[in-house]
Amino acid sequence: QAANVYIPARMEVLKNKNQTIIVDASHNQQKMSVLVSSIKDKFPGAVFDVMLALSSGKEVDAVISEMKPIARSFIITRFSGQQ
Repeated sequence: QAANVYIPARMEVLKNKNQTIIVDASHNQQKMSVLVSSIKDKFPGAVFDVMLALSSGKEVDAVISEMKPIARSFIITRFSGQQ
């Protein structure tokens, strides 16, 4: 079944004691919109501290705007070795 397919770094939910960590490789507005919708479905009303790293030239403002409804705070970083 498609509902049981595991794709690493696609809404991968990790548990650490009383924390929930969601890992996802979404990197543009369209994918982020789908991710946020899925998070709202799975965790209704929840807000998250978001760590976000995007490559240069990506849709940074659009991606952040998509995430605002589920974000309590943002940590913006970049990939190691990126200019």
